[in-house]
Amino acid sequence: MIKKATPYTAVFLLMIGLFTACSGTTPTSSTVNIPNVQNGGKATATAAPGAYPAANTSQSQPNGSAYPAAVAAPLTMVSTDGKSTPLSPAALANIPTKSITVGTKNFDGISVASILTVAGIKDYKQITFIGANGSQILTKDKVNGDVILNVNKDGSLQLVSPNLTEDQWLKSVNTIKAE
Repeated sequence: MIKKATPYTAVFLLMIGLFTACSGTTPTSSTVNIPNVQNGGKATATAAPGAYPAANTSQSQPNGSAYPAAVAAPLTMVSTDGKSTPLSPAALANIPTKSITVGTKNFDGISVASILTVAGIKDYKQITFIGANGSQILTKDKVNGDVILNVNKDGSLQLVSPNLTEDQWLKSVNTIKAE
């Protein structure tokens, strides 16, 4: 005798189907397939050594800590002569990250000193960081290797410094101006 399927059986079978469809494998390599739209084929790309991984928070840096999320927003650098230089997320991704400890918390981010070097900014008295919740000024003696732009999960940049209290950390930094 054949019994009718109950609503519970249908839900159970649906759950098994969803579980099977959603279970995939996690890539173990930094090589990704990139569709080649010109000829329908595929090409691969491998991240350069020391480069910031595209969007994988589970990969680790040479010092053993995990990379933060990928940078999603561009950053504009303004030199002392007023010249504006945009740094794309790709350019920021090629700047090595730095780990710092503030209080009892550890942060991974892009060193502001390295960003200034990449932008060719050497001589300045102070740096003004401009972001979503205002601006923050640090004098040259305070802009050292421990001042970083922490990359948040949404890809925005946050100024983190042991020279500032946590409520002074600037969110969604989009401009760094040398004066």
